Amino acid sequence: MLVVDDDPALCKLVSVMAKRSGFMVKSTSDPRKFDNLYSNDLDIVVLDLQMPHIDGIEIIRSLSERKSQASLVLVSAFDAGVLRSARELAESSSIHVRGSLEKPFNIRALETIISGSAKRKKLFTPKGTDELPSVDELATAIEGGAIHPYYQPRIDMKTNELVSVEALARWNHPTKGFIPPFIFVEMAEANGMVNELTEVMIISSMRQCAKWKSKNDIDLKMSVNFSYQSMTDISIPDRITDRLLSIGLDPSNLIIELTESAVMSDTSATLDTLNRLRLKGIGLSIDDFGTGFSSVQQLYRVPFNELKIDQSFVRRMLVDKGAMAIVESTIDLARRMGMSVVAEGIETKEIYDAIKDLGCDMAQGYFIGKPMPGKDLPAWNDAWQQGEIFNS
Repeated sequence: MLVVDDDPALCKLVSVMAKRSGFMVKSTSDPRKFDNLYSNDLDIVVLDLQMPHIDGIEIIRSLSERKSQASLVLVSAFDAGVLRSARELAESSSIHVRGSLEKPFNIRALETIISGSAKRKKLFTPKGTDELPSVDELATAIEGGAIHPYYQPRIDMKTNELVSVEALARWNHPTKGFIPPFIFVEMAEANGMVNELTEVMIISSMRQCAKWKSKNDIDLKMSVNFSYQSMTDISIPDRITDRLLSIGLDPSNLIIELTESAVMSDTSATLDTLNRLRLKGIGLSIDDFGTGFSSVQQLYRVPFNELKIDQSFVRRMLVDKGAMAIVESTIDLARRMGMSVVAEGIETKEIYDAIKDLGCDMAQGYFIGKPMPGKDLPAWNDAWQQGEIFNS
């Protein structure tokens, strides 16, 4: 661990705590020594933002240029908005931020953040084109069913019952291992295969939905993510409706999730498609709400009936007043517009309880359930209803 803070006493305090937790520690109260102390084997950098000579933002830039794999813990006595924005800067530069704390802080809060750092999974960071799947491999995977849905449960916060799931595309390559969705979805969009990928996801997901209904007596809504490219295809509403009816499902069983960027594409064709989908009874959800450039305008323009609060706000709401304000105002806005609201990214019981107290309709996140194969959902649902998961 490397501690960089212009307060020598704080450097010493953090160093003692980190050594007690099993870390080898280097520290400095002079940020100009950062370059000499930095090494590629660092696991954590504890960084103050406001320092003389070199500030924390400059060090974040240096970490980004070095392509550092170290986790970052940000601390500052400056304005909370700067601390929040610095975190956004670091994450947008592909730096993992373990947490952020306003000074003065309880040393136990920092210890909690640091002790959890070992649980972080290694991100997929391809070093060259050999580690990426080829376009031909992607086409074969789509056609052959190698890309298939996993399902993450969504809970009604009033009844605590499973009411819907989100279908998430997964691809386990035979030689390259797990390929993150952002890799192959972007490839599909860039190579004209996204409509085929979307159709595979819809057909597989809705067949699974019908299977749960007939064999397990579990009647759910299925949420599927759509690319912006699919929304310009005006034949989509009829094709999807025909598919649903042929499987034996009502169009109301399907919810289409769209990011704001998808809605901001070709306006006339997109609105044509979206309005016809709603007229056929298919739900429309705006995903990652609050992260786009004209969120409220999209709610006004497009016939959404569901809103998903972006997980970046949900995860920080108990430690960040700004994030809490955004969550509260978003729930209130959705209620006033007659929309259901989903909070995603719920990872602790504390966040679950806080979201419930705010009157959110549905909850989704690892605290409730991780994405899972379709065959595992009935057993998960039994365990959830019996309180085995919630009370564990």
